[in-house]
Amino acid sequence: VKPYPFDAVKRTLDEELGAEKAAQLIDIEPKQLASASIAQVHSAKLSDGTLVVIKVQRPGIIPRCMADMKLMRMLARLIATFRKDAALANPVGVIDDFTKTLTEELDFRKEAANLDRFNAIMRELGHKHIRCPVPHHEYTTRKVLVMERFSGLRVDRFEEIKARGIDGESKLVDGLRAWFQCVVFYGFFHGDVHAGNLMLLDDDTIGFLDFGIVGRFDEKARYLVTDYMIAFASGNYKRLAEIIIEMAGKPDT
Repeated sequence: VKPYPFDAVKRTLDEELGAEKAAQLIDIEPKQLASASIAQVHSAKLSDGTLVVIKVQRPGIIPRCMADMKLMRMLARLIATFRKDAALANPVGVIDDFTKTLTEELDFRKEAANLDRFNAIMRELGHKHIRCPVPHHEYTTRKVLVMERFSGLRVDRFEEIKARGIDGESKLVDGLRAWFQCVVFYGFFHGDVHAGNLMLLDDDTIGFLDFGIVGRFDEKARYLVTDYMIAFASGNYKRLAEIIIEMAGKPDT
């Protein structure tokens, strides 16, 4: 997404953190590391020299997103009313779920809590080689997230990974195993895993990025997901169909 001006980034930092705290973020790189639909990211340092990245929300993105969601829900209701068999897809439910997820993603305090939760789970599981950035809560607000800066390679930079003599496949398997363990044992998982959010770090660890979207399952759902994976892996498609029906729940009467 096209980046927005650095002046707007500095203005948001001052408004959210106050001039005194904002001044403790030094050497902010004007050129963004990444620019996405909700926020963009800049490298910086804390006043003590700690390397960090700053995730800053786009100006005006919250009311714009909420207006879009309101419009999409209105269209979904029209489709549900006039389109034959639309109820099978539950368009209003899809938009409501999307709105809930987006509302959480627009609050960076929740993302910081998600980062803490993931790191805590990795410690409990004994995965010292898998982690996500540690957030700096004292510099985090709804619109600003300051966190540890990672250094390494995206998992899709195959040639560079190979050139460094890294066994990329085994690293990826380790990351996926940790992801599934989060699902099965904790009902908490990264909801947007792709190459841009998974890194092989310079200290030989695996780094997960961007915890704005996470999934959560209650105990029943965790058991169903586990049964689903077992049924799929064993080719028991009759049981797979039963699990999918149970996941969907009983229809409204």
